[in-house]
Amino acid sequence: MAQDLSAYYFIVDNAMRGLGLEPGDTRGDLPGQWNLAYGDLTVNIDLWEVEAQDGKVVFQVQAPIITLPTHGLAELYRELLEINYLLYANAFSIVEQTVYLKTMRDASGLKEKEIGQMVEFCGFYAEHYQRELLQKYHGSIKL
Repeated sequence: MAQDLSAYYFIVDNAMRGLGLEPGDTRGDLPGQWNLAYGDLTVNIDLWEVEAQDGKVVFQVQAPIITLPTHGLAELYRELLEINYLLYANAFSIVEQTVYLKTMRDASGLKEKEIGQMVEFCGFYAEHYQRELLQKYHGSIKL
């Protein structure tokens, strides 16, 4: 049974204001989506209910890093795992041939300050590692 997520949307909108952004300018096409620029990259924010898990609400911040290159995949995979060990509250993942850096958590008790911190950590790491990985693996980025 779908629940009303408007209280969560309110918190995220206020966090966008706290980051100096107009919430209406960051909202995505669907409820529970926000997109914002962080330097030269895009940070995506998603909030959704997992009905199969008793209505648990999940909050996620992610940034696309690089599309998988045609050569050097084993080396890239190993490097991503080694970098994951160094990251605080973020990790690389791969979805549909794109490497993402992401952080996620259960949305219960979510605070505006935490959202800002999650965006900052994800954006900082993504900006740093995107440049490095694009140069090293001659990949591209899907926007």
